[in-house]
Amino acid sequence: MNGFTNPKLASSGVSQLDINNVDGLTIFSKKGKTIRSAEFKLQNSTNDIVIRNLNFDGMWQWDDTGKHKEVGWTFIKINGANNVWIDHCKFSIAADGLIDTENGGSNITISWSEFGLPANENPPEDSDIYQSIQYMEGKYASNQLNTDSVYYNMRNGGATKEQIMAYAAYHSKVHLNGSGDKDYVNYVSGSGNEIKDGNQRMRLTLAYNRYTNVGQRIPMIRQGTGHAYNLYLDNSTHNDVLENVSA
Repeated sequence: MNGFTNPKLASSGVSQLDINNVDGLTIFSKKGKTIRSAEFKLQNSTNDIVIRNLNFDGMWQWDDTGKHKEVGWTFIKINGANNVWIDHCKFSIAADGLIDTENGGSNITISWSEFGLPANENPPEDSDIYQSIQYMEGKYASNQLNTDSVYYNMRNGGATKEQIMAYAAYHSKVHLNGSGDKDYVNYVSGSGNEIKDGNQRMRLTLAYNRYTNVGQRIPMIRQGTGHAYNLYLDNSTHNDVLENVSA
């Protein structure tokens, strides 16, 4: 990437927690504690994982290229793990996916969870959006941004700093399932006879989740079987920003 635009992340960094060789694990908080600036990576040696009543935050910064390619931070990456239940969790916005499944991960259930943020011109001062936009505003005010800068063009186009903070409360890619048209990690059954590529094994259930100001992959499932049941999607506050601010 071309450097941090979020001072909090520049200070803390982004961590990755690899969970390997585990058969049966619950990660749970009685009080709904927040995990910040860390990606959980559930590897293919893990099975029967429950993640419950946690908040995930601190994985976003302003992408001034507009290409969404600078960093690949994801809150949870299910990298071949099986039998995973994510329940009653909250996810804000991240640089890439929110929960992505790759390399043959299967039997995934995501239930009673919340994704995304309302578009708010006055977000909390300790939030990723406030910290990152304040940083970009400082660059803009001191003429450090060139005409390739998305922030420069939005401000020059008439958007206020507050309107850009509301605009930023939008997450594009939510649930990736299969990193390509074929995940080249085969599965061998217990008898050693049946071999399937990773995507064919996908089993995904989304139930009773709420999505606020999100764009795509709700879910994107390449093959296999998926169920989407009683999901609530609301992009109204972000659409209000788009309709009211041409920049």
